[in-house]
Amino acid sequence: MSAGSQGAWLSLAAQRQAGVQAASSNCYSVSMTLEDIQQAIAKLSLEDRAKLRLWLAKFEAAQGERREPETTASKLGRLAGRAVADVRKRIRES
Repeated sequence: MSAGSQGAWLSLAAQRQAGVQAASSNCYSVSMTLEDIQQAIAKLSLEDRAKLRLWLAKFEAAQGERREPETTASKLGRLAGRAVADVRKRIRES
């Protein structure tokens, strides 16, 4: 983290003063509103915002991998749609 963005993140002591409670697994959780997050992001350096964008892209891609597996009906529907489109294309070409 660059020196300019260090002010955007609270130190452990400051987090404790802000009411952060230690979980039994020694993890800390901070209850932040969207507004708090937006303000913290606004204080980040350009370099750190670029890192954040990269992390968000990876995070969202991983979330997409958790989709339900394709059902047989949806797969057949997709294949049927392709077949119909192919038939229409061949009719136009002839």
